[in-house]
This record gives sequence, C-alpha cells and structure tokens, in this order.
Amino acid sequence: MSQVPGGPSLFVTGPCLVYVGYLSSGTYSFLGTAQRPPRVRTRRGWVPVYNDLGGTQVPFDLLFAGQEAFIIADMNRFKMAVMQAISSMPNTDGIAGLNTAGDIGTLMQAEGAAFALVLVFPYAVLKPAMRAAGLPGGLTFPCAVLEGPDDLEVGTVNMKKNLIFHCIPGYNPANGSTTLYINGVPSGLPPAQ
Repeated sequence: MSQVPGGPSLFVTGPCLVYVGYLSSGTYSFLGTAQRPPRVRTRRGWVPVYNDLGGTQVPFDLLFAGQEAFIIADMNRFKMAVMQAISSMPNTDGIAGLNTAGDIGTLMQAEGAAFALVLVFPYAVLKPAMRAAGLPGGLTFPCAVLEGPDDLEVGTVNMKKNLIFHCIPGYNPANGSTTLYINGVPSGLPPAQ
C-alpha cells in the first residue's frame, strides 16, 4: 500500500515514550511506558453568548475561551524516582504525599512548579512511511500537572499506576500567546531506558 503525498494516510505512532521536563532546569527525564498507549483528550472552552435576536435558549454566538488537555496513562513500566518527583508536586523533593510549608497555594505555571509532558512517537523516525505521511515526532505539552486521582495497583501482579495529566496552555508574556501543545519533541531527550 502506498501513501499519496498530501492525501489521507494511516498512522501508527509506535510505543509511546513518556518524558517529563522540569521547567526550572530545562532538563528532561524518561518516565516510562504505559500498559496501553496514553489517551490524549483535548477540551475547548466555549462560553455561550445570548442575544435577544437569537432567543433565550440557544446561544446567538459562542466565545472561544481557550483549551486544555487531559492525558490518561496506566503506567506499568516506569522509573520510580521520576514517578516520585512528579507525584510530590508542587515540590520535586521525591516525597509523595508530603506538602511542605508554602506548597498550598502554589501557582504551578507562574512559579515554575509545573512540568513539561512529552509524548514521543518513535515510528516518526523509524518508519519511512510514517515520516513521509507527516507523523510528528510526538507532542510536547509545556505546562502539565498531575490531576489525579492516581490509582495504584499493587500485590503479586505487575505494579501499575494510573495517571491523569492535566495540561493547560503555557503563557508567553513576551507576546501574550499561549501554547497548549507543540507537534514535535525537544532535542536532546535522554535515552528511553
């Protein structure tokens, strides 16, 4: 089967590699891979605008109010130290469940306490057909936090932690723009091991 340049294509991302980046240092760590590929759900905010011309039940217009994303992953192969660091937000001391003085009330983006979430699609590099069809190397969300609830499965089975990442647009004060995600990945990511 051949791909038609610019035409519709079938895409396969390959195993999705999950990385987190620390905004304060600009470094990235490999978190792991999930039992199944993470699910990315984007939600746009709409505010109904009513006007007497359109009546009182159906909006006359819709006002765009930004967008956010939720990424859900059942992580069953992960680096425990990285998992502890993101689970201990807003500080990254690695002690999940402990909040130190000043943690409550932290503005995650404004104070640099959020992290970047990077989903890497290896087949964009490994498979010529995927690259030719335009598959991006992955998605980078510049401002993410763990939403929760984090479900932890333990016992005599493979440990699994269900994570819900909540991503909001990163704000650029230089031009007033916001970025929910970028089609692509940062350079210099460490090996996925």
